Amino acid sequence: MKKIKVILIGFGKMGFGQGVKDKLSHYGALKFLKNKFNLKSVVDKKFKAKSGFFSSNINQALKGNRPELAVISVNSKNHFNVVEKLLKSKFCPKVLFLDKPSFQNLKEFNKIKNLIKYKKKNTK
Repeated sequence: MKKIKVILIGFGKMGFGQGVKDKLSHYGALKFLKNKFNLKSVVDKKFKAKSGFFSSNINQALKGNRPELAVISVNSKNHFNVVEKLLKSKFCPKVLFLDKPSFQNLKEFNKIKNLIKYKKKNTK
């Protein structure tokens, strides 16, 4: 069975939780389910490296790993900016998983919905 290539964006409370073995965190769950998921990169602004497994550069992680899934686990107020950046990238994963709440308001939601419609229309 082919593993799904994943990048994790955000390495805070939900992203990393109580540590590597914390299966309730996104990182821990992805590592626990390593027979299904291939975690290619963890991106967080607190990392100093611009590339590599632990990176601060979303674009490098996308380009270098071509993930099929992005788990977005940043602070809720930053969801919109991260999703918008991903959708505008030519290396955007097919699936985006967001913590709740996904967006701060209906305006952000509608902007993302329209961006998805535009991307679908122009990538056929």
